[in-house]
Amino acid sequence: AAAEGQRYVSSSSVRNMKLGICKLCLVEKDLAHSHIFPEFFYEPTYDETNRFVSLSTHPRQKPKLFEKGLREYLLCEECEAQFSRYETYAASVLRKAEDFRTPDNHFVVIPDFDYTRFKLFGLSLIWRFHVSSLHMFGDVNLGPHAERIRSMLVAEDPGAPSKYRVAVVKIDGAKSADTVIHAPERIMIGGVNAYFFLAYGYEWLFLISNHSGNVPKDFPFVGMHPELVMLIRTSDEKGFIREMRRRMSGELLEKAKGAT
Repeated sequence: AAAEGQRYVSSSSVRNMKLGICKLCLVEKDLAHSHIFPEFFYEPTYDETNRFVSLSTHPRQKPKLFEKGLREYLLCEECEAQFSRYETYAASVLRKAEDFRTPDNHFVVIPDFDYTRFKLFGLSLIWRFHVSSLHMFGDVNLGPHAERIRSMLVAEDPGAPSKYRVAVVKIDGAKSADTVIHAPERIMIGGVNAYFFLAYGYEWLFLISNHSGNVPKDFPFVGMHPELVMLIRTSDEKGFIREMRRRMSGELLEKAKGAT
């Protein structure tokens, strides 16, 4: 595991470049072979040979072994380094979550967190999912919100906590949750378009809407409190596996329709 403060700019990704338009700054430059998911998300999933298995719900997509996380030519070196700063900070925050559980074990409350960097990390994730052409991220379509989020990232402006809300929920009690990366999927919450995915033992939730809908006002979205507040959701191993099977089965049925 990388030490706290380690930068997540891979030397191999910087060397492996090709000319193109950077998706973030929109300038023609040499593009890095950029990660879609941050590299630290994969740390618990690698096997003893430092490879991980990519599982797809598509009926024609077989499991594959990879030595590195999913990559695509998306960003120039400068924009890749910008996202790397966010990833480095987010990794350092999430790694210390165990030290900040509340006595009732219902929340993780991390004081003195940097709202700007953590929120920009979240925005960079959902935006990358949108611009990626990889099959795993095909369910993410931000529409006109994509350009607004891109502009926020270029300006390094996280916006108000109520703008493109991000929430993180820690899964407790199911060891498999640490080693599963679940593809982003579109869901509805309180009448609001949202995206959900699972990685690094956390559920990640993004609300993509111009209105608040019926989402509870006291839900601990990032920036709603001076501290970073994350819910803890308890799930035993069997319950977690059943939930993943249910999600995978539902996706398989939907995607199989389009494959026939």
